[in-house]
Amino acid sequence: MKSCRFEPTCSSYSLEAFKRFGFVIGLKLTVKRIIRCHPWGGHGYDPVPNFEEIKKIKKDF
Repeated sequence: MKSCRFEPTCSSYSLEAFKRFGFVIGLKLTVKRIIRCHPWGGHGYDPVPNFEEIKKIKKDF
């Protein structure tokens, strides 16, 4: 049985976010992902956003 609702898993997503964007943005992306991880949240393919998407996230956060 699969334990994570998303692909890549939340832990893989977090590692990739920290590698690509460093501590502050990586942490923000990880927190936003974990908040979405519940039965009424999303599911499926949810990759780490690209740089252009990060600009929008920075404005929203």
